[in-house]
Amino acid sequence: MMTLFSHRLRVAWAIAGATVVLGLGGCQNELSWGNDVHVPVLDDRLSWSDIVPDSLFQEGDPTEAVRFALQDTVDVVDWGAVLEIPDTTWAIQYGGEEEGLPEGFPILPGANFIAVTDVFEFNVDPSRGVELEFAEISSGAIEIEASHTLGLEMNMVYEFPHITLDGQPLLFEFNLPSAEGGVPGSATTTVDLSGAQFDFTQAVDSETGLNFDTNMLDITLVAVASEFANPNGYLVQASDSIRLELTFQSLVMEKLEGYFGNWMLPMNLGVGLFDTIPLPEPVADFEGMALRLHMDNTMGADLRLYLDTLALGELLVEGDLMAGHDIPRAIWTTGVPETTPWSLDLASPTSTFVQSLETFPDTVSVKGRVELNPFDTSDLLMDRWDAQFLPTAWLELSVPIRVGANGLLFSESFDLEVLDEWPGFDGFLHLDFTHTFPIEVEANLRAELLNGTVVQDTLLVPAGSVPNGTVGASTLSIPLNEENATTGGTMFVDFAINTFGAQPFTGQEYVRIQGRLEGTQTIVIDNGED
Repeated sequence: MMTLFSHRLRVAWAIAGATVVLGLGGCQNELSWGNDVHVPVLDDRLSWSDIVPDSLFQEGDPTEAVRFALQDTVDVVDWGAVLEIPDTTWAIQYGGEEEGLPEGFPILPGANFIAVTDVFEFNVDPSRGVELEFAEISSGAIEIEASHTLGLEMNMVYEFPHITLDGQPLLFEFNLPSAEGGVPGSATTTVDLSGAQFDFTQAVDSETGLNFDTNMLDITLVAVASEFANPNGYLVQASDSIRLELTFQSLVMEKLEGYFGNWMLPMNLGVGLFDTIPLPEPVADFEGMALRLHMDNTMGADLRLYLDTLALGELLVEGDLMAGHDIPRAIWTTGVPETTPWSLDLASPTSTFVQSLETFPDTVSVKGRVELNPFDTSDLLMDRWDAQFLPTAWLELSVPIRVGANGLLFSESFDLEVLDEWPGFDGFLHLDFTHTFPIEVEANLRAELLNGTVVQDTLLVPAGSVPNGTVGASTLSIPLNEENATTGGTMFVDFAINTFGAQPFTGQEYVRIQGRLEGTQTIVIDNGED
């Protein structure tokens, strides 16, 4: 405490000393006299708004308890599981008459000796019943691997008429070197699919002539002969073959349309609660508190939430919260989701939530599962997803601050600053404490100075009350003189509080500390002849 006020005291004494010197500069003899000092040196006021952001409190009736309010966004599930599609591989082998490359077949320069159109099914986890009509890719690629045993170079041309990139059907080509000395000609290339759009409804069933509804893509492949070891061409040998393989890999979806299937996503969320000085013998009355889980389901798919555990700190909350809780899908009509407000009361009156909260836990945590499409809507193909509109969830906690404590709050010690120069003062530093907190405060102070002097006192401040309009007030008087101020030492402080049970805090409480010096200053002036 001495350290806190020492700099301000130095300024006050410097101003006083300078005034005296200037006023008495003409004296020729040493003079000394005592001067009564009554100097205010401190006036600090501390309220709730000085230490706690207004956003964390909900003020209401000044006669009622203020509410601690917390809204914290939480990640209910890892939506990346919805965004990612398993890798899909399409492969084809040419070799022999039945596979389109008969023995003795002549290949001439510039000839399209392979031309094929095929339909393949896109791998979208059929075990979960996923049916896609449309997808837009935010990132991913196609990797193409090809090898052959023919004695010629060839140019491979791939076209996907129903995959568009930059508004055009996806078309790419690459060259394969000639096989040589028994070593196959091979090459690998990768095509970036970022921004590509997939239409899975345009592929045609060769047997029925009708379009597939979902999950299918067309591919057209042309192989053009270019350079030959023999300028007259090449005759296919019985052992010749061509193997082509392409893989759609690491696809992350920006948009999806169709039916996303039925599956479970794990949920594990938590937020911090009370992070304060440990209270002695704490008591609380949180009746009327609320904890709600909110979710804005922007996905065009129904969800069902299952709560497995709800815990406050290490305590599991008991109650009927574990049943499935349905979260309605968003309605997509204009490309922007229209959501239905949804929330779940986690502090049900039939649960042990309030009792657990009154133990001042440091966290609240929820574990469970989220079921995607609990209702079978696969025939409607109306699920929608856009990564620009991710589902969001948040916990909302509102707790009336009715708490109490009784006992030693803290015990500290700190060094007292040594002042090299101190005017000839003998008196007291009076600290006047006033407050409206519903807390009785007892502070025991003991200063052990290096010169052997021990100064101790007890400050007892009665409780105040905003609803009752009462102010707790008390004064602590600390003796000060030149000898003590220039010695230094250690200050020991024990700070105890008592609220006499759980008390409501209104959020309008304050504490004010005013400091004043009272005593006698001995002034000595030596102004001899030059």
